[in-house]
Amino acid sequence: MTVTDNLKQYSWHTGAPLRPLNPDETLPVLFRDIGPVAMSTFLEKGLKRLAGPVTPITYMRTAAYQEPYTDYERIGRLVFLQPLQLQPWYSGVSDIYVALASRLPDVETIAFVPGTLPLHDAEQLSRDIVNHHEWREVLDGRAYDEILTDTLERLNKLNQALQDSEKQGLPLRRAAQVHPRHPRYQSLNADLS
Repeated sequence: MTVTDNLKQYSWHTGAPLRPLNPDETLPVLFRDIGPVAMSTFLEKGLKRLAGPVTPITYMRTAAYQEPYTDYERIGRLVFLQPLQLQPWYSGVSDIYVALASRLPDVETIAFVPGTLPLHDAEQLSRDIVNHHEWREVLDGRAYDEILTDTLERLNKLNQALQDSEKQGLPLRRAAQVHPRHPRYQSLNADLS
């Protein structure tokens, strides 16, 4: 293990003590939730980074992790078919692992999990799979391609709607960011009451 692989310095990011995997520890199948914009990018052309531009670590989770939200849009997840390539550490939080954000495994070993496929099922299906071509075949090839195309179309519409709502909300956000004594703040409060 090299100095760059020492993630202990990032315990402030997780709020728990990080530790490397023990040599005899079995690594579960790991998934990543990346959001609609990143998932669109992944499905269209792949990602050059698995985490945001300023975060030092990438979070991954097992199928057992209970999400604090419902994925109504069914955007899907990424599965790491050879997660050891990321050199993950246990995050100190149950079912969560982390790796350096700069680490990217071989792109052939990252696959899309459709939002309609429960992660417990994806975990079972991916156990002996080593690349995304095999993953596609396990998920019935052509049917998988259709799901991927449908997901990308839905994500593009969702991302456009999110972008439009951000533009519409910009004046309100700017108005809300002024000092309470500023006249714009006073008029905003008057308009809302």
